[in-house]
Amino acid sequence: MKILHSFEELREIREPVYWAMGFFDGVHRGHESVILAARRFPEALCGVLTFEEHPAAVLRPDKAPPLIVADAEQKARLIERLKPDVLLVLPFTPEFAALPAEEFLRRLSLACPIAGISVGENWQFGAGRTGNIDFLREQGKRMGFGVSFASMVPSGIGDRPISSTLIREVLAEGDMEQARFLLGHPYAIEGKVVHGRQIGRTWGFPTANIKVRNGALPPFGVFCIRTEVDGRVFDGVANLGRRPTMAEEHPPLLLECHLFGDAGDLYGKRLSVDLLHFLRGERKFESFDALKAQIGRDCEAAKAFFARMGA
Repeated sequence: MKILHSFEELREIREPVYWAMGFFDGVHRGHESVILAARRFPEALCGVLTFEEHPAAVLRPDKAPPLIVADAEQKARLIERLKPDVLLVLPFTPEFAALPAEEFLRRLSLACPIAGISVGENWQFGAGRTGNIDFLREQGKRMGFGVSFASMVPSGIGDRPISSTLIREVLAEGDMEQARFLLGHPYAIEGKVVHGRQIGRTWGFPTANIKVRNGALPPFGVFCIRTEVDGRVFDGVANLGRRPTMAEEHPPLLLECHLFGDAGDLYGKRLSVDLLHFLRGERKFESFDALKAQIGRDCEAAKAFFARMGA
């Protein structure tokens, strides 16, 4: 998958591209249907066009939703699973937001031939949100490209379709299994392992600590986790939160991961950690000894969870 960041860079693509367009926060099952629709045309490359910033963060900052995936590399990797040929990530600026839908399509078509455009049925683009399905069909006839739209995917939760909004609600409830079903992949937190106070190491529970950037989070607390290190898969247990027992003045938001097995030196490595099951909420303990004992119980509970998964 070739990753590009401007219409100028896109000019190196000479073949027609069938574009899947959207912000794709979380790259959930509904988004997958939009992207896979653009892969159905063997005579064209499959491209995904998305944005660096959520449009609401530019147009209505006070209404901008917390992001399920705030890390650009993580989002690109989730999109890459679906095997597009090209990923075009454009900056969403006030100037870009002011572009009429017609001008946006004109610039895209000048950069490379448009074979078609796939969108979700409610997606809109361009100044005044005038770029909708009807507009695309009209422009497709005029400019000679195909148009397809993906219907909403049922969630199984009442009559609500799968959406990033619904997934944020499910995450807030700590239902990691339901979040995984809606996403089509585990909810993950990704980042580089940073140095901590190494207190857990002295207790026999060394941790790999990741600073958390995700906006849409489950409740603070302890989770059963899974990650991959140099091609090896490790299960473990992790605390998401601000470590209230440590009584730090300005505690960072961390995911502290204790892996079952020797993963070697992880400092500086980038990890993608799947949060598979919520064990308990974060709380302040009366002593380090009480916290240490609870970590031991959390490890046993996590191992029992993974034993059930493997049964």
